[in-house]
Amino acid sequence: MRKTYVMKKLLLILTGGTIGSMVNNDLHRDVYSKKTAPILIDILRKSRSAYCNQEIDVIPALNTLSENMTAEKWNVLIQILRESVKLDKYGGILISHGTDTLHFTAPLVDFLMAGTNIPVIFVAADKPLSDAASNGGKNFINGVELIMNRIVKDGAWVVYQNSDRKSYLHRGTHLLQCENRTSDFFSSEKKLYSVKNTDSVVNDYNSAEISQINSIGNLSESPLINSIGDFNNSVLWINPYAGINYGLYNIKGVKAVIHGLYHSETCSSESGNKGVISFVKKCRKNNIDFYITPCHKETYDYASTKKVIDAGAKTLYKMTDNSAYIKIMISVSLGLAGDKQEEFLNKEYADEFIYE
Repeated sequence: MRKTYVMKKLLLILTGGTIGSMVNNDLHRDVYSKKTAPILIDILRKSRSAYCNQEIDVIPALNTLSENMTAEKWNVLIQILRESVKLDKYGGILISHGTDTLHFTAPLVDFLMAGTNIPVIFVAADKPLSDAASNGGKNFINGVELIMNRIVKDGAWVVYQNSDRKSYLHRGTHLLQCENRTSDFFSSEKKLYSVKNTDSVVNDYNSAEISQINSIGNLSESPLINSIGDFNNSVLWINPYAGINYGLYNIKGVKAVIHGLYHSETCSSESGNKGVISFVKKCRKNNIDFYITPCHKETYDYASTKKVIDAGAKTLYKMTDNSAYIKIMISVSLGLAGDKQEEFLNKEYADEFIYE
């Protein structure tokens, strides 16, 4: 018989998203976050889960569709998480969240909560809970079981049932954006954990998988949730496209720039006021750190990339683009810049280094 752990109660934080939405009078989905908790808890109570009667506190933190997520709204969530860690009364936290920006909020919370020994599970949905075909209830039950059975013990994770009817467990810092016109999540990670029988999550993990998950812990000295300040929108993220005009970008108030690259680790290196070289130099002149990602600082192939680096761009390689963006935002919120920022970015906190 599987050992059952005596756990503290759980906390459910509501933020909105499709899982907290209903169809309005215009026949469009709109968010009604406070109505989420009674539905989810009722689904759990009527399930076959061994934890169907688990005690769960609820905090209605936000009422937003996730495409409208902002730094200010993240600050509300961060404050609740910070207070929850101080109280030390919860064995785990579930966060209901929309799918559009889940690949940003999940790594944010993963970075901040790694090392707290309070696991966080994000639960989302492809359809409103009022739709019988929604996967939201299944994701919620799985999240409760993953915490209660101590499959995950730290950091932030996403459990989500894809259209193949299989449920997958994703590390927050590994999660990728859903492809357009799909509702499936994938990870760029070392290991993707498939939950085959979602009525009983734990029984589908062998001991080796459980050991591997639990070995992926925080590598920092102190949880970042204890030291992070307020987020702001002072990080500029640029992705390359043909015909890009860097003269259109205003860097007033910008503390750092993260610049994506094409698949061959390149971006335009055209000269002139509209080109990236001039823009990088402008940023450096204003003490704005400029990062290109993903780019290995020693093995890139193209002269165009060398021109950008020679102009003053710094390289990031080991993380997904969205985790790199979030980590830079955290560094700015911590007041880091220059060498201290680079030191922070090159230190692993939540198993974010997925590329060698």
